[in-house]
This record gives sequence, C-alpha cells and structure tokens, in this order.
Amino acid sequence: GVCTCDYGVRGEHCDHSVEAFAFLFYGNSSDNLVSVRVLVKSLRAGGAPQDIVAIVPTNLANSTPTSYLRILGEDGVKILFSEPIPMPASMDKDPVIHKRWSGVMNKFAVWRMTDYSQVALLDTDMVFSFDTESPEKIFSECKA
Repeated sequence: GVCTCDYGVRGEHCDHSVEAFAFLFYGNSSDNLVSVRVLVKSLRAGGAPQDIVAIVPTNLANSTPTSYLRILGEDGVKILFSEPIPMPASMDKDPVIHKRWSGVMNKFAVWRMTDYSQVALLDTDMVFSFDTESPEKIFSECKA
C-alpha cells in the first residue's frame, strides 16, 4: 500500500493508495450496512492500509440512505458513484434473472477504477481474519 498524492509524492500521509479493496454497495438494508462495516473493520484490523472503495451505481444511489454513505465515509471508505452497467438483453428479459442479478453487473465498474494499479473486488459478506496474514498480501501474490 504505498500511496501517491496528486503531486506524485509518496508517503504514509498521502490521500490515495495505489491499491484498493472495493465492493458493490446499494440499497436500504441495514443488514448490508452492518455486513460492510464488519468487512471494513476486518480489513483494517488485519493491517490493510489500502483504500477501501464502495461502488454505488448512480441509478441505485437514491435507494441508498445518505446516512449509510456518511457512516461508511466516517469509517474511511471512499464512495465511488458509477454509471450503471446493464445486463445483456438476453438475460434481462427473464424476470427471475433480472430481479436477482441486474444490480450485480455493476461489479464490472471495478474496471473503471484506473486511479489504482490493483483493485481487489470483494463481496460484502466476506470477513478477513486478523490472526493470520494481512489482507494486503493479496496484492503481492496477485501481481499482473
């Protein structure tokens, strides 16, 4: 997690890391908020200094309480509002598939995160054990 500031300066007090953990976040479920906060706390408790980014699709932002986004911001999570990524028409015409999976396509927004050299896309129900290796090791193990 070396970070780089706007002026190319590197150091521990910079505003931006070159690696990030990201997850998709939207909706008004308090269970989802709690799950995300546990994920974030487990990353930090495990020693991960990288940016943590919540990807919020703009078409679903209205269904996400601003208080949830404020709480995540206070937890150190950066909020990335991203244009929605639609499902392929062949999948979208099936109402069962549409209801279950249409929002998930927005995970592909991780490819838009070009400010980072590496991004680890996480599911919001994950928890990292801080009794083992730091979660940041994923970036050295998965070099391109």
